[in-house]
Amino acid sequence: MKKLHSKDYLFLVLCLGLSCSGKLHAALDASTIRATIVDYGVYELQGERLIQKDPTTTAGYTSRPRKKNGVAHSRTTKEVRLVKGTLFGYRVKLHGPVDGAKVPVILRFRHPPIIGHSGKVSTGFSLNRLATISDDRFSGGLLYRLSEDYELVAGEWSFAVLYGDRVLAEMTFTLVE
Repeated sequence: MKKLHSKDYLFLVLCLGLSCSGKLHAALDASTIRATIVDYGVYELQGERLIQKDPTTTAGYTSRPRKKNGVAHSRTTKEVRLVKGTLFGYRVKLHGPVDGAKVPVILRFRHPPIIGHSGKVSTGFSLNRLATISDDRFSGGLLYRLSEDYELVAGEWSFAVLYGDRVLAEMTFTLVE
């Protein structure tokens, strides 16, 4: 991974699980885990990011803030303008029976058909992550930055957090010209 400044690259931000601490609880009953969407809309990137190649994503890479509070909420909306560099999505708290427990979640990103970095058509992707159950702090967020020209596609974009096959949180954004 290499260090980059947010002004140098536009990229996908996946924050869920960044503040993980505590024991892994992979087998918690799915019905005991729930999510609260804390805020949603457009965000601003702050500070440096760590970039990692990931050919399974539409852009071909993922990133996360170097600092814990590297993303600031700037506007609440479900309608997002198609402007290169826009970061949008939502942040969540996960609640469950064991505060501080790490649980495996799936981050699911769906979008209109895009010819991605590989030259193939993509309609989304999923990532496996660990997230922390906590009533006191963000568990993380599902945020997407429109980094590449080929990502500037109008339509509905839907982001979900799943625990097993159960959807804990989901939100759809409409991207417009």
